[in-house]
Amino acid sequence: MGDTIPHIILTDVVNFPVSQIQLSSYKGKLLILDFWATWCNSCVHNFPKLDSLQTRFAEKLQFVLINNLITSGNTNDQVKSFFTNRTNMAKAVRNIPVCTDSTMRFKQLFPYKFIPHYVWIGPSGKIIAITGSKDLTVTNIRKAIQGKPLLLPVKKE
Repeated sequence: MGDTIPHIILTDVVNFPVSQIQLSSYKGKLLILDFWATWCNSCVHNFPKLDSLQTRFAEKLQFVLINNLITSGNTNDQVKSFFTNRTNMAKAVRNIPVCTDSTMRFKQLFPYKFIPHYVWIGPSGKIIAITGSKDLTVTNIRKAIQGKPLLLPVKKE
């Protein structure tokens, strides 16, 4: 916690107007990285909630869905077809970029064993929380956006 995230460019972005994004371009916003897989029912179940929060706090919040292809066992094509063949899933995350990572870069930066796994990066670019889905609440997001301390336990692995 408290570490500043390094300069990272995400490639293979789907379900979004651009195919590459820089995490640093979200500085000034609360950025929440959601590590997920196509086979993770609880991950997918949370997509409408994420989209609702994204819409509610559009100017001050950005979710990014990251599927680590090595740990998830998914392929780039599986992730793309997951949204292409399931229009309801694409609609459930209509305002959220979906990225695949074929390296262990994110796994090394933000270690986890279980998904969903959420890394909260404050507007200053520093990690402010690492949580499970139960902490994704309007109250906690509002506090993080306002720069108030989040007294959340670190997600247990």
